[in-house]
Amino acid sequence: MKSWARPYPALAVLAFAACCPTLWLTVTKGPPMPSKHSPFLDSMTGAPIVRPASLTNQILVIQDFPSPAKRVEISPDYTDYFDGQTDPSRAKARALWAMRHFYESNASAPNLLRETGPRGMLLSPLRDTITSVEMTVGCSTQGCLTLTPISKKTSGGCSPPQVTAAVQIRKIDGVEAPADAIYIVTEVHPDGQIVVARPLPAKEGTTVTVDLSSELQLSKTLLSFIHLSDIQLREGSVKLDDPDISRRLDVLVPQFSSFEYDPDLEFYNQYVTAALLATINRNNKWYEDPPASKRSELDPLDRPEFVIHTGDSIDSGVESELHLFHTLIDKVDIPFLELFGNHDTLVFGNLIPAADDDESKCASGDSLAGQVSFPWSTFVPDWFCVHQNVKCTDEKCISGEVELVARTDPAETRKRFIRGVKDVPSDQTSNSPPDLATRDHGFDLNRDLGYYSFSRPIKITTQVGVSDVEAKAIFVALNSEDRDSGQGGIGGRIGKTQFNWLKGILESADTHDLIFVFAHQPVGSIDIDGEIHGTFESLLDSNKHIVGYFYGHNHAHEICGDARNTVCSHFWEVETGSLIEFPQEGRLVRIKQVSTTDAFIEVSTFGEQLDSADAAFARLVELGHRGAERDYCHNHTEVGACSDTLRPYRTDGRETQGRLFFKLPCSQPGTKLPPGCLPNRAAASTKPGPTNENK
Repeated sequence: MKSWARPYPALAVLAFAACCPTLWLTVTKGPPMPSKHSPFLDSMTGAPIVRPASLTNQILVIQDFPSPAKRVEISPDYTDYFDGQTDPSRAKARALWAMRHFYESNASAPNLLRETGPRGMLLSPLRDTITSVEMTVGCSTQGCLTLTPISKKTSGGCSPPQVTAAVQIRKIDGVEAPADAIYIVTEVHPDGQIVVARPLPAKEGTTVTVDLSSELQLSKTLLSFIHLSDIQLREGSVKLDDPDISRRLDVLVPQFSSFEYDPDLEFYNQYVTAALLATINRNNKWYEDPPASKRSELDPLDRPEFVIHTGDSIDSGVESELHLFHTLIDKVDIPFLELFGNHDTLVFGNLIPAADDDESKCASGDSLAGQVSFPWSTFVPDWFCVHQNVKCTDEKCISGEVELVARTDPAETRKRFIRGVKDVPSDQTSNSPPDLATRDHGFDLNRDLGYYSFSRPIKITTQVGVSDVEAKAIFVALNSEDRDSGQGGIGGRIGKTQFNWLKGILESADTHDLIFVFAHQPVGSIDIDGEIHGTFESLLDSNKHIVGYFYGHNHAHEICGDARNTVCSHFWEVETGSLIEFPQEGRLVRIKQVSTTDAFIEVSTFGEQLDSADAAFARLVELGHRGAERDYCHNHTEVGACSDTLRPYRTDGRETQGRLFFKLPCSQPGTKLPPGCLPNRAAASTKPGPTNENK
């Protein structure tokens, strides 16, 4: 989080910090924050979440495991989205050729994310293809658009299919045709004659050799979900002592930057959040009852199955914020799964409350300011303490709302937070699949330990013409706030018990399973228990089933944006921005297969979609956005960041949308590898499936 802090003279800051080895602070709360009408359905558009017209295609190239990766963009003409295209047939053919050309021209190059191995061709990648069919070209006044089989049998002994979606011209009168000679089929006659969408590059009577595809399928969706992070609802009347102290703290310890925001952002962010969650509901209902003209085009797997929020639900850490957060997320129609962030377990995301004057129970200066360089580190207090009791500065304060969620004992803090989001039976729980029927927004899937896993069924195509393989997408939700007593600050930590549990989950993956890991901080910001041999990163890197790591924390959209040296070396790392800071967006994530060996993670960002039915509510949302824009510009003073009217310029386009290609894991130890499959270090299909039992 960035601060709303103005610079102060260095001497004043030093004098403030050097006054005493222990700094005691008090949280104060003014009158309760009013909440206006938040319509969840009646003021939202009926359209689905808008998908961007253009997505970049990205791969990670590695030379030797585990060398750092090189992230590159490939085949800009490839797309699997054709809404609004004036000539969709030509666009499909161009997209198909673009990816086929990439695969064929890179056959000996380092693979997509994994070691070198065979690649599946993308001409009708997921359906039968009949090759080397001899046909003759027919022409009319509209051009040469027909192909007639020379024989009723192909060279392989098969009859030309009665349903053909595309043809690729391989030879024209025995001469090799261009690689992009792919044509969409518009008609197939009973005698096998084919009519294509655009003129063929040949004359009447010319003999051509073609490949016939029964379906032109450029991708198939395996599963969809929504990723949110750092909703961070703020009770604007809650302060840390007074603004002067909190601003000076932000200057002394930049890691804090957690105490002051633009006032409009603090108050109106609740309406931005309500509007975005309502948009998710509208998207869900659109798939339930789409317009008649769209029903045949819809893939039910494109509908998100759940929302997962990677922590920082609240900001200062008072019960009133948690109550508002719980109220909002319970109105989402699909399962809403929650993780811990530092603002959920610490006061203002950094501090540990103490019920008495025992400073040993407070956050040490080292744990908060480990990144502060000399000589500034000399002036950081030894202990940062915050009184557990909130001071009420207004007679309208309500008992219970002035309590802090956090306690000195991390385990007690976890219990208090989970109790605050515990659900009662609702549409969200009753409409959930059996393995996602959670009343604690995911935490009860593993006995409220703060970390859990679940799986969703997916169907992987492993061989053309063979039934799909039943597999699982395994989702692992980590508690990166698994701290020791007295440990504050914004960095993450995973304890020994959770680490061993994670190892067991990763090792349980079967041959074709895909694993997606979620935590609050980036990989490079998470430490592990000192008794554990190895690192968090090395554990994840050793498992080839992991294809995506999703997080938040830094309030920005990033792909491979972690600061460590081996960024995205073996799986994609996707950071989603916050709802409390600009640009206040979420991510729609779809997992898609494009060939028998390859797939991609499709990521696209979205904001709320409002109509004019409730102009007053729309005004509240706009005030929240303007506060976020001013806050952003105050903290980004570099040239070109904002306009003179404090409107930010977007520079994160490459980080918001994209297709992130990866290799499908499909080996089984002790058996012959199917074509295109990869050796896997972690999995054997005889091992037990994912379990949330603690190990």
